[in-house]
Amino acid sequence: MFRPSGCGSRRTYASTAVGLSSIAQSTATAQEFGGLYENSPSIGMTSCHTLGYHCCMTESRKLDWLVDFEALAFFTADHAVVENDKLYVNGGYWNAIPRDSFPARVVGSLVAVIKVPARAYLENHRITIGLEDPEGESLPFRIDGEFRLGASPHLNRGDPSIISLAFPLEGLVLERAGEYSFVLSIDGNETERYRIHAVQSPPIQLPFDAPNSGDEEKE
Repeated sequence: MFRPSGCGSRRTYASTAVGLSSIAQSTATAQEFGGLYENSPSIGMTSCHTLGYHCCMTESRKLDWLVDFEALAFFTADHAVVENDKLYVNGGYWNAIPRDSFPARVVGSLVAVIKVPARAYLENHRITIGLEDPEGESLPFRIDGEFRLGASPHLNRGDPSIISLAFPLEGLVLERAGEYSFVLSIDGNETERYRIHAVQSPPIQLPFDAPNSGDEEKE
């Protein structure tokens, strides 16, 4: 549940604890995962070669996936809402905004699905979404919020969790055509980008319909 505050194009969102559990024992660190391989009896080659191979070539990717934040999805939608930890989306993944003229208002929602590592459980984390113009300059549009997540009872020890967030795009106005980027950051670190293209297309003028033969005056 989100409680928006602020006005204009600067919005602030705060969330209650989602999936919060009292099982704090599920928190794990990268060192604990690394210890599983150091103490594993299945190492049949020399410890130096095998440990280095697993950590550097294969298991390092697994450790990164377990201990890092990751945006599993970040996109625009006509409408999106989160209810009972489920994400409902209508008209998702559009990136073209055709308009007859600019400035133009943008209506819709932004969706973010975040993978939260076990090391980050039971802590407050800051999520921000900014907007950059075609030159890469930051615009006065910003979404700020916090989330706090705990381990669900069905997870194994050290497993990451997933949180889904939906933000309405209120007060967003694009001044001109071009490519814009929504920038998602967690705890001050850029996590993902989503680009949209504002396109100015003149209205299509249809030719006048020819009169039907039945409408012609009979001689």
